[in-house]
Amino acid sequence: MAALTATAQVELISLGSTKHPRSCALTILPVVSWRMNAAAKLLASMRRSQLDWQIGDLQTVARQNGIDWRHQKSSHCVFIRDDGRTLSVPAHRPIKPIYVRKFVELIDGA
Repeated sequence: MAALTATAQVELISLGSTKHPRSCALTILPVVSWRMNAAAKLLASMRRSQLDWQIGDLQTVARQNGIDWRHQKSSHCVFIRDDGRTLSVPAHRPIKPIYVRKFVELIDGA
């Protein structure tokens, strides 16, 4: 079998394959498991489709990404980034796609 990198050897072993070279010294790398939390999944979904979002979804993503927001007895929710940039989003359901696009831009820092 051709020489394999340590990562490829670990992948072969983790898949239960018997095709790994038994005579090679193996360096096992720590497995880093990155799980997407709910806010990261919401943001990924917002990037794919800007339709049918509610203000609570935007607030969840904002909270996870360190963006403050205020929404008290008004028809708009205002998202405030640390550098002072703001975005006012009408709190009507569903939120129009243009506001979701602008919100994703605010999160990305554009």
